Amino acid sequence: MVMRMLLVIMCLVAGAVAWAEDYRTFTDTQGRTMEAKVLSVNGDTVTIERSDGLRFQLGLDKLSEGDNEYIAAWVKEMNDPYRGIDERVRPGNTFAVSAPELSGMNGGNAPEIGVRIPENYDPTKPSPLLMWYTGGGGSSDPNKANGIVDFKEFIVLAMPYPNKKFPRIAVNDGDIDKHWEMQQPLLQKVIELIPNIDPNVRIVAGTSSGAHNIGSGLDQKWDGFCDYFNAFVLHEGGTSPDMEFRGASRKLVLVVYGEKSKSREWQEYFNGKIEEARAKLTMIPIESEGHGLGGEGKKAIAGWIKDVAIPELSDS
Repeated sequence: MVMRMLLVIMCLVAGAVAWAEDYRTFTDTQGRTMEAKVLSVNGDTVTIERSDGLRFQLGLDKLSEGDNEYIAAWVKEMNDPYRGIDERVRPGNTFAVSAPELSGMNGGNAPEIGVRIPENYDPTKPSPLLMWYTGGGGSSDPNKANGIVDFKEFIVLAMPYPNKKFPRIAVNDGDIDKHWEMQQPLLQKVIELIPNIDPNVRIVAGTSSGAHNIGSGLDQKWDGFCDYFNAFVLHEGGTSPDMEFRGASRKLVLVVYGEKSKSREWQEYFNGKIEEARAKLTMIPIESEGHGLGGEGKKAIAGWIKDVAIPELSDS
């Protein structure tokens, strides 16, 4: 809580720099002038600091019309909840954050993480977070997580895979750690961009390839992964180098799988392994589905997040 508030304050202070350092010429109603800057406004009284360092209070009725207009603008700026926050971080916006410096890890192309700001976003309140890993070769489209969480309330991120390499193949090739080496700096850029991510409700979820990526993160205890997120959702996947999932210990974990999946035998093996990790584990089989994430699977995940994860995490 303290760290979150410090981040918000830092952003607000940064946004006020232009005003705080801006000495200007004030003129009173008798035509006298002075170089000063505004420190605060309380009702009809303004506190200013003269260029020689002397501070004093004046009634707004003692200043010129132009000065009063300036002070009104100053008050509006100071009370703006978005002051100091990137202009992209606005209710309902969807955009991408790129990392050109990581192009060498992505076939020469700057990797991008997709970001979706909730419709009800309020920069003065903590906002819950979902980071979504899709199937196949990954995607930076946060709208692919539609139906997983409430888009009106959650910040949603969509994380790509380096060179669109399937995490399962990366595990087999012994280079799955490269996924997080590219993904962690992307996540960090978002953390720096959005100052009010709720420290209690940070959920990472994925299907198929996405679940393999998450499983590897839990297994290898990636820095900035197991210790940043506090709930993990794996649908139809979880392959990892050691299959020990050490980072899942005492964490909220949901495993969802289709009973008609062709990977059912592997799923049973995975279920046994994740049970050994001493996680706060929930398993939900979907009778009507196979490997793909359908409506029933999404409904099960969304229900667990709403009814189990959020209440428990909010109380932590």
